[in-house]
Amino acid sequence: MSELAVILGDRVAGTLTRLSGGRLRFDYADDYGAGTPLSLSMPVQVRSHPNGVVAPWLWGLLPDNEAVLRRWSREFHASAASPFSLLATPVGEDCAGAVRFAKPDELDRVLGRPGAVTWLDEHGVAARLRELQEDATAWLGRNFTGQFSLAGAQAKTALLHSGARWEARVNTTHLLTRTYEEARERSRLRREALSDWPQPFGRGGFGWVVPPVLNTFTRLAVEMCPASGKLRAIGYEPQPGSELPRPATEICTLTAAEAVPA
Repeated sequence: MSELAVILGDRVAGTLTRLSGGRLRFDYADDYGAGTPLSLSMPVQVRSHPNGVVAPWLWGLLPDNEAVLRRWSREFHASAASPFSLLATPVGEDCAGAVRFAKPDELDRVLGRPGAVTWLDEHGVAARLRELQEDATAWLGRNFTGQFSLAGAQAKTALLHSGARWEARVNTTHLLTRTYEEARERSRLRREALSDWPQPFGRGGFGWVVPPVLNTFTRLAVEMCPASGKLRAIGYEPQPGSELPRPATEICTLTAAEAVPA
């Protein structure tokens, strides 16, 4: 049995456990209380979540690109078939949604965010982008100077921007993709898919929304699970005195059956 501490912001949200046979379980920490849930499918009211819920969430934090996963597995001596194994490496220390993973003996280091910063000038950023053009799996740079994980298949890198300087390891603020041409093509495909969608996107009104919502500070989090045929959405807003955004709406759940006209 192996364990990883799961950190949200600067709080330990709970423990991720790999059980015998490779199955996973996540348990919220007793002192986490009514903190922000890691996922809409993992509410804090339920203190323990099984493999069927945890594994899809973990895979959603990793690239949907087998070539990138294979490269990371070789570099960090991890299993490309195991999200636990991959997120136990340095890439798990900077994931989407302010989530971080740490081995028990590395928890204090990860929480403390120690270490020096190696700044890049514009020429260094340009070199990083050229590397991506030449090798679409070089998300972390050819020499693995970055430490982050993001979902999706498109080649990308992430950098911290402060003043006129850039850094490629911690607290990333900017996501850079490989080419404008690729981004434009993906945007065109999305527009065509939406325009050709033959069914309604939802039914009824927005009575599930708890005001205030739909202002410039509201962010909508959406999860889709093809296996269960469910889509969940919830709005988040920053709250005074809270380090992380808090839920501002109730959870709206739409099933595949509800999306298909009778």
